[in-house]
Amino acid sequence: MKSLFILLPFLLIPVCGYSQSSTCPQTHDSKIVLFVSPDSVEIDSMKQEMGDDFYIVADDAMYYRSHAYELLDLNEIEYKLTTCEKH
Repeated sequence: MKSLFILLPFLLIPVCGYSQSSTCPQTHDSKIVLFVSPDSVEIDSMKQEMGDDFYIVADDAMYYRSHAYELLDLNEIEYKLTTCEKH
């Protein structure tokens, strides 16, 4: 079976250095796909940096994320959604 990895740099951020809060999964016994989204502070920062381009990038990212969900559901692959707070 082939593995498919979809990297969405806008909505998937590294989890290293993030707190282990209740919104951040800590351990898993099986392979999963983890979708990590920016929190509201990070989104506001991106809006300021990118200006009007933010909405174009966000729309594209959500389009690809939607297709990733469909593919994962079709193949019965577990995935989780989370937002981690950076400290």
